[in-house]
Amino acid sequence: MKTYLRVPFSEHDEARRLGARWNNARKLWYVEDVENIAAFIKWFRPEHLAPHKPNKVPKKRHRQPRH
Repeated sequence: MKTYLRVPFSEHDEARRLGARWNNARKLWYVEDVENIAAFIKWFRPEHLAPHKPNKVPKKRHRQPRH
């Protein structure tokens, strides 16, 4: 699975040295199947850092019986 990164131009050499690759079509750096993903955390995009929220299941509404 590819994980896209936000790597500033001034840090692209470091990202490349650690194993990141450049996707020319998307103009983004990414890593794929790396052993040490922690080395790339500082470049994670915000959606990767947000805590996972499970999908909420709507509560059933109990209807009052009609008389």
